[in-house]
This record gives sequence, C-alpha cells and structure tokens, in this order.
Amino acid sequence: MIRLLLLIPFLLLTQDSKKRGIPPERFEALHAMIKPRQGEAKWAQLPWHISLWEAREKAAKEGKPLFIWGLLDGHALGKT
Repeated sequence: MIRLLLLIPFLLLTQDSKKRGIPPERFEALHAMIKPRQGEAKWAQLPWHISLWEAREKAAKEGKPLFIWGLLDGHALGKT
C-alpha cells in the first residue's frame, strides 16, 4: 500500500501534461510493483459481513464480540 502511495505522485509528476496515463509497455511492471503480495492484505481474508443483523446473530451465537467499522464519509461499500 505504501508503494502505491509513493508511486502515484511520481507518475503524476513525471508525465507530460498532454500525455496522462500509463504507457501499455510499462503497465505490467507497474502493476506487479503495486499489487499486494502474499500476506500483505490480511484484512481481505477476514469473514466480513455486509448485513449488520446477520453479523450480530453470528456473534451472539458464537459468544464473540462484534467489531463495527464505521466510516464518517459514507458507506463502507460505497452505498451512499
């Protein structure tokens, strides 16, 4: 993720204002550089629930706490 954040300004600053975008011959190398490697995106392996009610029922059934991730700028799935 940090690699991606460092790469974006570099790409924007090194491009001619008339030629925005990534040249097709560089795309594969850049994609490989910013793609998360094995073990880097562990949050994606968690069993997330879209329905709060279903998550609450499962947590109650298993006797586990419920973690609610709230965003202040919209719905977590882009459903605003």
